[in-house]
Amino acid sequence: MLAYWYFGSEHYEVTGIPILNYHEVDNTFHTCLTMTPHDFSQQMQYLKDQGYHTITPAQLNDYLTKGTALPDKPVMITFDDGYVDNYTDAYPILKKYDMTGTIFIITSLVGKPGYLSWAQIKKMDKDNMAFGSHTITHRPLSELDENTVRQELTTSKQQIETQLGHSIHFIAYPEGKYNTMVERETKAAGYAGAFTVNAGRLHAGDDP
Repeated sequence: MLAYWYFGSEHYEVTGIPILNYHEVDNTFHTCLTMTPHDFSQQMQYLKDQGYHTITPAQLNDYLTKGTALPDKPVMITFDDGYVDNYTDAYPILKKYDMTGTIFIITSLVGKPGYLSWAQIKKMDKDNMAFGSHTITHRPLSELDENTVRQELTTSKQQIETQLGHSIHFIAYPEGKYNTMVERETKAAGYAGAFTVNAGRLHAGDDP
């Protein structure tokens, strides 16, 4: 009976919250980190048809730390690196299905060929897309010394906040790599939560 209750349940307090991680969404590149707009649209349509509701990092953090209620069948849609196709391809698809997403940007690449511009970032930010840091250079933080980690964390946060005109509170660790020192410096830099590539769903009480 208990197994049926668990595996048959669709409530997030039982099953946990899924976070889907994307990178590029285009027809140009064919790598393990690239999805075609057609496939991405089909996945978003599936989520919509199945009754999922996209949430922001702030909503997720409030649930993890305060137990604040979420919409039925919550899901997070995230993008790493800040590719320009997140604006030209993924963003219109999300809008089509009344969904939102979160983009973690590498600040040194903003405005470079193939990457988002600050103007595109600001437009999406005003239209309920969320943004966070993916550091300045995307070097794995667990492989850097403490001072360099601190710079990667604080400077990227300041750069994004200056451009957007408001605070940001979340980061995605490059390659998902972190250690105790990285966690300590992330908290000290003023982040409320950090995203990794650890498999599994999130539950109330998990370490943000």
